[in-house]
Amino acid sequence: MNRILLFCFFASLPVYLFSQNAFVVHGHVEGYPDGTVFTLKPFGSDTLSQGEFAIRGETKREFRSSLYIGESYLESCLVWVAPGAEIFISGDTAVVPRCWEVRSNVPRQREENRYKEATKDLQERYADNLLRLEEVYRSIPSKVSPDDTVNMNKWEEVKRLQQLRDSLEAEICSRELDLMKDLPVTADWLSRLSRYARAVAQEERYRGYRPLIQDCYGRLDEPQRNSEDGKSVLFYLALEIIEEGMMCPDVELFGLDGTRYRLSDLFDLDGKIHHLTDFNGKYILLDFWSGSCGPCKASIPELEKIVQENERCLTLVSITTDGEKSWRKYSDKHSFVWHNLCDGSGWKGLVARFGFNGAPAFVLLSPEGKVLSKRIGYGKGIIDWWLEKFIGASYTRVEK
Repeated sequence: MNRILLFCFFASLPVYLFSQNAFVVHGHVEGYPDGTVFTLKPFGSDTLSQGEFAIRGETKREFRSSLYIGESYLESCLVWVAPGAEIFISGDTAVVPRCWEVRSNVPRQREENRYKEATKDLQERYADNLLRLEEVYRSIPSKVSPDDTVNMNKWEEVKRLQQLRDSLEAEICSRELDLMKDLPVTADWLSRLSRYARAVAQEERYRGYRPLIQDCYGRLDEPQRNSEDGKSVLFYLALEIIEEGMMCPDVELFGLDGTRYRLSDLFDLDGKIHHLTDFNGKYILLDFWSGSCGPCKASIPELEKIVQENERCLTLVSITTDGEKSWRKYSDKHSFVWHNLCDGSGWKGLVARFGFNGAPAFVLLSPEGKVLSKRIGYGKGIIDWWLEKFIGASYTRVEK
């Protein structure tokens, strides 16, 4: 009888307790109503009851996850999980979730907490600003006339909030880099340095932090400098951005594997080499795209119309940011009626030299090869309007 009872007891226990890969996240939060759903992506969720929730899962390695509250994607808390980890989260509605306390035996969580504590005041302002930005943006109708004072004022507020967001991001970067000068060099430390090195190279608001990047890079030993992140930091420190008004150069860079390549070497699906100078004589629109980018694919119909209507004055050159395998895969799904090329260097190729870190991104070159304008992102009719602005009367609008 005792054996049967013992068997029934163990059979009733959750399977996760027997797994070496199991972890559990305990939460105690105040100010949220019972029934609020807390989701730890991609592991699962639990419903709040008397201020408590618990989420269990399994992972074979340390994994950077996010805890989301309700349906808002803006309210989240970074959580590192690991096999065998027991994690405790405490917070309340008076503190933004990204600043909630997370205690665990996961070393990467403890490291993350150092950055969180150093930037807590900025993170709280940043989160509040994002929520306000989202609120104002969603309250503006899709079409606003110039005499609609109320909604035009909202657009001005959106611009101010975006500027504040950018400023706070730069302040967080500065404070974290200053902290990193004294922290041990770990894999996450190096990944963070690589991310900020890219920002310093490609965004004006971060340029002043270049000396901090150089100081941190000086701490690396030989194996760390030869790691992928170490090579990435050096790449971005050496990167010279092609700005508006400059001639588009044909330069040579070192690849991360030490090989040399020409920046302008682009090859098509048949393996034929092209150079940007091949297209001189017309305006050149460079379109940096990725097959996994929704806005990139959404822009294709408009780009196709632009090419058809403006072949006499404009050459369109699409350049993938994907690896060759993905590039070929996505190219098979679309019938490009213009140049569809690749420089073989992904995000560290020509797209990086123009200072872009997202797609779609566009560069307009004059017939002489001068950079007239750069822009990132896509919305219906935007590219059409932008091209007419710079090309002028010889350009034919396709979106009336």
